[in-house]
Amino acid sequence: MEGIEFFVLDEPPNLEFLDDPEELEDIQLLLEYHQVTEKAKEKEKEENLIQVLSIPDCPALDVIDDDDDDIVPLFNMYIQLMGIIPSMALITDLLFPNDPHLRSEPRDVFLHLSRFPRLFWFMTGETPDTFRDLHVALAFAILQPRNVRLKYPIGAVRIPRGCLLSTINRLLLVFIWLRQYPSLRCLSSLFGINITSIDDDIHHIVPMLRAYFRQEIRWPTMEEFDQLRGSWPDFVNAVLAVDGTIHRVWKPLIGQREYFRGDKRCHFLLSQVCVDPHGIIRNLETGFKGHMNDMGDYNRSRLGRRELPMPAWAKVLADGGYFDDGLLVVPWTQQEAEGNELRLQMNERHRHYRSVVERTILVMKHYKCVSHLWKNHKWFQGTVAYLVGCLANRKIRLRQELRNN
Repeated sequence: MEGIEFFVLDEPPNLEFLDDPEELEDIQLLLEYHQVTEKAKEKEKEENLIQVLSIPDCPALDVIDDDDDDIVPLFNMYIQLMGIIPSMALITDLLFPNDPHLRSEPRDVFLHLSRFPRLFWFMTGETPDTFRDLHVALAFAILQPRNVRLKYPIGAVRIPRGCLLSTINRLLLVFIWLRQYPSLRCLSSLFGINITSIDDDIHHIVPMLRAYFRQEIRWPTMEEFDQLRGSWPDFVNAVLAVDGTIHRVWKPLIGQREYFRGDKRCHFLLSQVCVDPHGIIRNLETGFKGHMNDMGDYNRSRLGRRELPMPAWAKVLADGGYFDDGLLVVPWTQQEAEGNELRLQMNERHRHYRSVVERTILVMKHYKCVSHLWKNHKWFQGTVAYLVGCLANRKIRLRQELRNN
């Protein structure tokens, strides 16, 4: 009987061609066993569906205390679900047996969205014209074979696979993801392609954008430092301002302490933003784990290690989370300024000048991929945050040009 495969039959098979009674009896027994097994599986699926649909509503997690008795039935319910889910088919297949899976039907979203420039700006942070120019510059690179999962040797010559979406729509979905940070399933429904292709294009195109825009963030030259000197009259030698901003992430399963800080009460990654008096980002360092304070991250940055060339007279404004290390200019503490009118006034002016970095961070946070809870790989967040800093500089420069004109 080895090597025999059994299939689900619509009607009993014709076994009259078998001459050996013993072999005929064995096959009939196996067929009966197979039919009974199939009926048992179908019955188990129906019972599992009934159990899932009949599970009572879970109590709200935010009202359950550690010593609350409600946690016991909640945990038992969780164990029950864990026993059901592995042995059952997709619940959507059981709920909607006659509804087939959606096939890829690509849509030309750019064609429709570009007709509404204001909505296009809200969705992408670009105008249709600037987006077309960007597409012309990057179209050939986008057409290159994707290797985001590193299945092929780096630099290997391969023929590009066909893609259902045009290059301009592939670029558009990445900008919508950066600006609005929707789920991959929402992007899949919007553009009419599968989730895997969406994810691959994001990891394929974001590094290209970072490389393309990397010159948007440039450290000042010595001549530029001389031009910036005196921009803040009360702090003549201060030419830059620095501050940190957080990007919340999912609580990691391993190494939670490295991402958690008590005063923030969440897990996060941190970026250090250094701007000039005009609000232009001059240095952006990303990917710091959240367990250290701003001063600790500053000491590990290139700015704190004095690896960036600066004139001997140059100073950097920072808030009370830093301390004076010879380069930073920090406000007087409350105890030091109490009762001293001059120091209180200097603190007010210091706060006013330093707010330029906070306004720049606000422009960065217009991109929801850095302001909302980060749901992707943590190693990818630093690349995205740096790209967003470059895009924020473009927007700040554009705003300054429009005001000047």
